[in-house]
Amino acid sequence: PKPDRAGKPPRSSTPAPSFTALDKETVGLEIVRMVLGGDDQQIVDLRAQHGVGADAIDELDRFFELKVYLNDEPDVIRLEESQIRRALATPDFFLVVVSGIEGTNARPKVRVIVDPVHQLRMTETSAVSFTGVRSAQHSLMYDLVPEEDAE
Repeated sequence: PKPDRAGKPPRSSTPAPSFTALDKETVGLEIVRMVLGGDDQQIVDLRAQHGVGADAIDELDRFFELKVYLNDEPDVIRLEESQIRRALATPDFFLVVVSGIEGTNARPKVRVIVDPVHQLRMTETSAVSFTGVRSAQHSLMYDLVPEEDAE
């Protein structure tokens, strides 16, 4: 399509969230612990350990990747490369989808998917990742500094 040069910049029509993504994930993990019958010693939070490929592990060495949603459960879930690697390398890997956690009358739902990499269908997206940005030979770099540092 042709660009509309008179177009206006995007504006958010949704109010600011009442809690952060970290808060949402923490609530989701607590709900998972409640459903699976574990505490923070039995189901350990791995979210601060980047690259592990899972959000939690239990005392039986089962890995859990959490996807937490405020409202309805989606039908499409995106997994990062480290999560796919963990799922392929670990027989006891579970995708746990927690939805419906927002609001005073919330009725959360928890879906535990066994072996999601082999059970769910993979779909292609139109996104392509490019590496080498910092070493691109033909590029312009503008390094902006505060005015007081420029003098």
